[in-house]
Amino acid sequence: MSAIKIFDIPRLLLLAILAGGMSGCATVTTQDDVLMPARKGVVPKTLLIQTFEGGVDSQGDEIKSLISGGLTREAQIPIVTQNPHSVLTGQLTFSSDTESWTKEKVKQSKSEQLCESGNSGCSSTTEEIKYLVYYYQRTRQLTVNYSLNIDGRLIGGSHSAQDKGTWTSSESAINAKVQAGPENANDATLMQTVANEIVKDISPYHDTVDFNFKKGTSKAKMGGIGSMVGDPNLKLAIKYVQNKRYDQAVSIFQQVADNAILIENRAAANYNIGLILEMKGEYKKAFEYYSNANQMNPSDTTYIKALTQAEERYQMKKAVDLQQQMIEGQ
Repeated sequence: MSAIKIFDIPRLLLLAILAGGMSGCATVTTQDDVLMPARKGVVPKTLLIQTFEGGVDSQGDEIKSLISGGLTREAQIPIVTQNPHSVLTGQLTFSSDTESWTKEKVKQSKSEQLCESGNSGCSSTTEEIKYLVYYYQRTRQLTVNYSLNIDGRLIGGSHSAQDKGTWTSSESAINAKVQAGPENANDATLMQTVANEIVKDISPYHDTVDFNFKKGTSKAKMGGIGSMVGDPNLKLAIKYVQNKRYDQAVSIFQQVADNAILIENRAAANYNIGLILEMKGEYKKAFEYYSNANQMNPSDTTYIKALTQAEERYQMKKAVDLQQQMIEGQ
C-alpha cells in the first residue's frame, strides 16, 4: 500500500475526519492488551487444581472452577487431571463484621402567619420534627490462602476481597437489616475477584493498558489570542490509530516528524510512533523514537517517562518469554 501524503488530503475530507470530539485536550487515549508476566516469577508446565478447602456447600469447587476458567482464557498453562507438573491447593475463609446504630435527626419546618389589619408586624413560627433513622452496616470479607507445588518447590500466596455496604430504614433496625439481604449474596463476586488475582500470580496474563497519543499544538494567532487546538495532521493520524490502521498512522506521523515547522509537533510525532511500536511489542524501536522526542523537546516530561516505561515493558516481555519457555519445557 502506498504511503498517504498529508499534504494531498483534500481540506473538506480532512475536516470531516477530524470532526467528532477530537479537539479540546492535549492527548487522545486508546487502549490495547499487553501480555504481562506471572507475578510470582515462575510458572508450571501443566497444572492440576484441587478443590479448595473451607467455605460452605460447594464454594471450594466454585473457586477451583473460576481459577481454571481464568487460566483457560489466558491460554498459557495446560490444565490436566493426572500426571501434573504442578499442583495448586488452597483454603478459603469468609468472615462478616456487622454493626447497627440509631441516629436522631431533626427536620425544621417554618411557616409564616398572615399579617392582620391594624397590627404593626407579622409573626412566624418554626416547628421542629424529630425522627429516628436506623442503620445497618455489614462488611463481608473473603481470604484465600493457596500453595503451588512446582516439582516439589512450594510457592504460597494470599488474596482478600471485601464487600461493604450500609442500609437505612426509618421504621426499625430489623428492617434496615432486611434490606441488606443475605450475607452471602455477593460471595460469587468476591470469589471471582480473588480467582483473578491468583491467575495473575501463577500465569502470564493479559492486561489493558492506556496509550495517550499527543495531538501536538497549533500556535496560529486568532484574534490576537494564541490557540492550542492541536496539529490537524497528528489528529488525523490518531484517527487512523483509533481505527487500528497503524501503518497509515505511522506514515502520517513520520511525515510530521520530518516536515513539521514546530519542534513540539516533531517531538509529538516521534513519541506517537513510539507508542504504536510499543503496542506491537517492539520496545527497542519504541525506545529510539521516545529518545528522539526527548532530545527535540526535553522540557516535556512525558518523553523521559516514556523511555522508562519502554525499558520496564521490555524487561516484562523478556520475563514473559522466559516463562513461556518454562511452560513449553525448553
